[in-house]
Amino acid sequence: MKNSRIRLLLRIGSHLVPAAVLLNIDVASGQATQPSPEEIARGAIIARVEALQNLSAQYDRIDELSPDPKLVGTFKLANGAVVSTHAGSQQYVEQFSFFHGNAMWSTTMSKQTAEYYRQQAVSVPVQQIADYSNGRLESMEMHPDWRNPAGTIDDRCRPSFFEVGLGIRADITKAEAWLTPERLGAMAFRFNSQHHPVLTENQPNGSVYHFTFNPEEGYALEDYDLVYAQSNYKFQEIVASDFQMVDNIPLPFTITVRFLTLNKVERARQTAKLKSYKLNDPENAEKGYHIKWPKGVMVSDRRTDSAVIVQPEGEILTEHEFDRLLRAQEADRAQRLSQPTSSPSATQP
Repeated sequence: MKNSRIRLLLRIGSHLVPAAVLLNIDVASGQATQPSPEEIARGAIIARVEALQNLSAQYDRIDELSPDPKLVGTFKLANGAVVSTHAGSQQYVEQFSFFHGNAMWSTTMSKQTAEYYRQQAVSVPVQQIADYSNGRLESMEMHPDWRNPAGTIDDRCRPSFFEVGLGIRADITKAEAWLTPERLGAMAFRFNSQHHPVLTENQPNGSVYHFTFNPEEGYALEDYDLVYAQSNYKFQEIVASDFQMVDNIPLPFTITVRFLTLNKVERARQTAKLKSYKLNDPENAEKGYHIKWPKGVMVSDRRTDSAVIVQPEGEILTEHEFDRLLRAQEADRAQRLSQPTSSPSATQP
């Protein structure tokens, strides 16, 4: 008689979630074999990700940029991403919310950083809001010298290192990069010298993701390396530390990303210093992942090269509503253009 395999429920904090830990049960004898160390570790990692599907956080972000003039400017990384660096330090207050693949970010520049850019005569947004849902990114930027905010719709995901450090996202820049049980289950597995589990995933562009998890912190992500395999060049490193218990789950209160040169010199770093977390908030739901647009804002859809002007205050631009508003405004524009213009009457001699 064939063996049967039973999926267990693994407790992470106060949650019982499906785990990839399996017991082999001999149906005839009822004897069970212990899961392997890999099955236990991988199952705990997957269970943790499942327990973080309803999460909100507020934190200070500090950007420390290289003082070396040779490292200041715009660079193209090995994975094709383009980054710009400046000298000095900049500070922001950020908020992040996540619900089963839906994400929302809010960034507010500090007064000191805004004053720095003002003195440099550089126009940058002092506040940004972004919302990602169903493969669609809505973004709104507020500039100090603009009358109205500017809005965009795109099919990419907002660049952010914070979620990678939390262990729920695989890449800073790529869309649809959320870590799922299926994706984690397919990654290559090994233990490092400290017997901490490491998951590895190869990318089509030649880069490799390395995720290292800490069993002593509830299998939280402790280190993430983005390496270009051909030259073994590590150009990005994310470290999570200062773990504290939140609803019986260890969460990092410091997350740092370092960008490195080919010579392993740090080009820049960003650090998130956590103020608060909230897990399993009943008010955090998928229906809330849309921007409520201010009246008069122009929202450009970069996917279709079209734009609309928001009419009522707080309008939500679903795909259907954007198309309806676009057709109405195009019809109104065509009607105005078709109307004959009046010319001044000729003066009789």
